[in-house]
Amino acid sequence: MSKPFRKILVKLILEKAIMFEENSYRFYESALSMTASGDAADLLNKLLAAELRHRLKLEEIQNTGELETKTAYISGRDKPDQDEELDMISRGWPVLNPRSSREEILEVALAREKSACSFYNNLYEKSRIKIAEELFGMLAREESEHVIWISEVINGITR
Repeated sequence: MSKPFRKILVKLILEKAIMFEENSYRFYESALSMTASGDAADLLNKLLAAELRHRLKLEEIQNTGELETKTAYISGRDKPDQDEELDMISRGWPVLNPRSSREEILEVALAREKSACSFYNNLYEKSRIKIAEELFGMLAREESEHVIWISEVINGITR
């Protein structure tokens, strides 16, 4: 892969990740306005803060240009479902129906967080430079934590 093409690819990946984190934040903000209190509201507040931290970290990396200046970045595509993951990340979060239940909101959040975890894990596995491995590994771990948090709250609601 040529260096100019690699720079464009890195830029697109960072932009896509930043957009996903921003959309996640907006989704949780909207969901929080529909959830008065309790475990679900506490969880949504935690998720809001986490998505903001992710976006800020990605923007910091984007602004420094650290990933774009490296010569080796991401290995070739070898996962058949990678396009599916990218498609899921690319799609915006659904607009919530004002009558959505906490369970419905959390089920959407769970599906999206699983997609984010898979997306960042894939980038981590394909990264060939330390800063990219650290960034995408951290994001994958945190998104995985979000999956656990949401699952725990869903399990508490359905009991």
